[in-house]
Amino acid sequence: MKAINHIDLFSGIGGFSIALDQVTKMKHEFVEFEEHLQRVIKKHWVDAIIHGDISNYKPPSDVFLVTGGFPCQDISKANTQKDKGGIDGKRSGLWAEYFRVLSECRPKYCIIENVYDLLSNGIGRVVQNLSEIGYDSTYTVIDSQFCGVPQRRRRVYILGVRDGITRGSDIFECAGRSGYATKKEAESIKEKRRGIFAEGGGKREKIAYFTKQRTDEFNQCGVASTITKRDWKSNTDLLIDHDGDLRGLTVSERMKMQGIAPDWLDGCGLSVKQQYAANGMTIPAVKWVIERMIKYDKALDV
Repeated sequence: MKAINHIDLFSGIGGFSIALDQVTKMKHEFVEFEEHLQRVIKKHWVDAIIHGDISNYKPPSDVFLVTGGFPCQDISKANTQKDKGGIDGKRSGLWAEYFRVLSECRPKYCIIENVYDLLSNGIGRVVQNLSEIGYDSTYTVIDSQFCGVPQRRRRVYILGVRDGITRGSDIFECAGRSGYATKKEAESIKEKRRGIFAEGGGKREKIAYFTKQRTDEFNQCGVASTITKRDWKSNTDLLIDHDGDLRGLTVSERMKMQGIAPDWLDGCGLSVKQQYAANGMTIPAVKWVIERMIKYDKALDV
């Protein structure tokens, strides 16, 4: 069996692999438990090897990159249940399986994605675990609304580097992104969105206009809030379309808000609920992280 360059854990609809294919050429191996999501993967990567339960997965050797966003339900503040367990919870506790896979195949790099709440509820555990098997790590927060899509979606990205990160490296360009120019650019993006409401008539690209504040109150906004799985039965956001109708986002519009082709789920036999749950990752954000990893890796050979 030929070596697998990339293992895509908790693959979902293939967000990490979509981004990788836009940047470089790698062979993928997928680990995804849900059968309907496996059908989506099979549609787009016809010859892909797909595994189900991660707890039974034995990774190959000679792996360059392992990626994945392990389940966030027990970490996220959106889950209001008491005693949800955090990173040791029933679902988010699958980090232990992610860590086992890393320990067994020891890729050169790993990228871990999760919700913003990981910063206060589990990131110390992740970083410590990585260090236990010889990985240095660096992490950053990326908001999708500054990556070319009209969606406010903050996610944590952790990059683990086997055998250490070169002293003085700033892989995620944090120094530059923390400067005045970045702040002004972000303010400019927000200002352009506010201008949408003052432009008057004319056909424009559909964009989220109203974001839910409470059960029965929506606030005018030029960027969608984080799209969620529950939107199939209760709209988080409403938009005004070209005909002036106020409605919820369609599945294809949700895909576009993640930087994914609007027909990505077509022909896979997913129910409406399953289509709304398949919100995945924001591809431009993932792509940005991968590009910085590759840039760093190339610099090591100079």
